[in-house]
Formats: sequence, structure tokens, C-alpha cells
Amino acid sequence: MIRVGFFLFLLTAISCKFGNNKRQELIAEKVKENTTAYQQQKRETCLKDAFEVANKKVDSMLLEEARAASVFQVDSVYVEGYRPLKPAKPAIKEPKDTERVSKLFDIK
Repeated sequence: MIRVGFFLFLLTAISCKFGNNKRQELIAEKVKENTTAYQQQKRETCLKDAFEVANKKVDSMLLEEARAASVFQVDSVYVEGYRPLKPAKPAIKEPKDTERVSKLFDIK
């Protein structure tokens, strides 16, 4: 009985010693997986933020360019939102035939 108990004690001590190394390897592997996942997530958020900032800058540049195009110079005065004047009304042309129009049917 003592031999069996000693054998079991020896077996568990050896298995714990070898199991500890395996456990450390698993912990190191999980830590590495978590750090790579965190780095990937951080990289994606940074790229997303960079795209948003770039998009805002491009939009503001395009708006500024459109505003600059809408500014018109009249007599050395810059007028923003220039709108051209209405054209003059054309002259009414007199008809060539000046006879009165008669009725088509003469009903009494």
C-alpha cells in the first residue's frame, strides 16, 4: 500500500512538473493571440479615423473651391454668390397684316 501511494505521489509530481511547462506555453500563446488581435483592432480604428479626417479635409477643400468660383468681381468689388441680371425684355413686333379679323360664320 505504501508503495502504491508513493508511486501515485511520484506520478502526480512528475505530471505537474511537465504540465506546468505546457500551461506556460498555452498562456504565452493566448497572450500572443490577444496582443495580435488588439493590434489589428487598433490598426483598423486608426485607419478609419484617418479616412474620416482625410474625407473632412477633402470636403472642406471642395467647398472652398466652389465658394471661390461663386465669387465674382464687379468693378473691383468682390460679390459673393453672384447672380447675373435679368435680360431686357424684347421689343414687341407689330404684325405684318393689319386687317381686322372677320367672323368665320355669319349667323343671324
